[in-house]
Amino acid sequence: MKVIQHRYNDPLKPLHSKYVEIDVHVAENSTLIVKHDPDDNVRYRASYMAKLEGIEGFFVDIKQSLDIQNLKRIADNFGDKLIGLFDVPFPSAYFARKAGIPVYGRISEFEPIERLFDRFWIDPLTSWNYKRYVDLLKTTDQNHKVIIAAPSLHGHGPEIDIKVALALMNVLGRFGQVEGIVTKYPQAVEEALRA
Repeated sequence: MKVIQHRYNDPLKPLHSKYVEIDVHVAENSTLIVKHDPDDNVRYRASYMAKLEGIEGFFVDIKQSLDIQNLKRIADNFGDKLIGLFDVPFPSAYFARKAGIPVYGRISEFEPIERLFDRFWIDPLTSWNYKRYVDLLKTTDQNHKVIIAAPSLHGHGPEIDIKVALALMNVLGRFGQVEGIVTKYPQAVEEALRA
């Protein structure tokens, strides 16, 4: 299972995992830039980020509604290092899938499984206990690929991320294939999974 460092939008900050989640926007001049909010002062070109040493995979959060040409540019920018795109609005996600771009649909208490997708981003929004993740995982099939949004993305500490990661390791293979977990504490989760 990949442990994915959450919001690695600034390469000057410490890198704690070989897999990262980043936020991508298309600037007014059509440059692909990495930043979370439109008014962030710190921003880097996606082409620069794609070449950083030590990163083997990028899970890309699409921060605006984009056409298929821009989604293809993003996929091409990261090449073999692209794990997938998420938060891609429909119908852009439909066309991206048809173009062979890996796109993860969101599953939460408010967003049920959408049969368009074969990859999912499981992100509980109101409860972060192990049972909530398993309930949402049960909506997937064994041939689905899944990435988990850890509780730390919603303000919780590393302890609950570790509990969820360890618990999910026990159910692998019964539901969708868990490919990774996005966490603000990749070092702690990786250590716990190795123990």
